Amino acid sequence: DKKIDLTIVVDMLLTGFDSQYLNTLYVDKNLKYHGLIQAFSRTNRMLHGAKPCGNILDFRAQREAVDDAIALFSGEAGERAREIWLVDPAPVVVEKLSEAVQQLEDFMQSQGVDCRPGEVAS
Repeated sequence: DKKIDLTIVVDMLLTGFDSQYLNTLYVDKNLKYHGLIQAFSRTNRMLHGAKPCGNILDFRAQREAVDDAIALFSGEAGERAREIWLVDPAPVVVEKLSEAVQQLEDFMQSQGVDCRPGEVAS
């Protein structure tokens, strides 16, 4: 009842909006330094240990701006700055997801159940 499914923000995300339930931020605006850190931080509010971090989907390819902001505010540079914010590169995440899906399919088949969402309760 208290969860937010989708929030569309035009320009005011940095002025006080905060939600532990916000998991993914879709960025379609060039951001720099403190504005970037503040916007990205909106997804990183902890929630009962079930949400260790948020996800950022950046449509502006701002990796260099992110690296610069992290380096500025953390005092780290280069690869170390990237280690702070990048949990796993996207190809690694995709591979982990593929492996998890395969494990789920194998398990479902071992239980004699089709690997379809509607069959999970079975």
